[in-house]
Amino acid sequence: PLFPIQDCAIFKRHFDLPHRYEDMSPVIFPRGFTRDYLDGRTTSSELMHSIQTSVRALAAQSDFVVCEGTGHTGVGSICDLN
Repeated sequence: PLFPIQDCAIFKRHFDLPHRYEDMSPVIFPRGFTRDYLDGRTTSSELMHSIQTSVRALAAQSDFVVCEGTGHTGVGSICDLN
């Protein structure tokens, strides 16, 4: 199973947020993701669509939305989302 990034779990618990983890962390890089991306099994436009859909869902339930990246330049760069 895939788990949300630790930051999302901490924010969700600390602030008692009602949001789904899938919306709080819409793109997860599991083992083998880079190979799948390079082989065309997923595209940056699919990933961007997931991010945009999640941000819209969060915004509909919130006064504001904080967007955070991976914290590592190389992670987002491989799929053109840096």
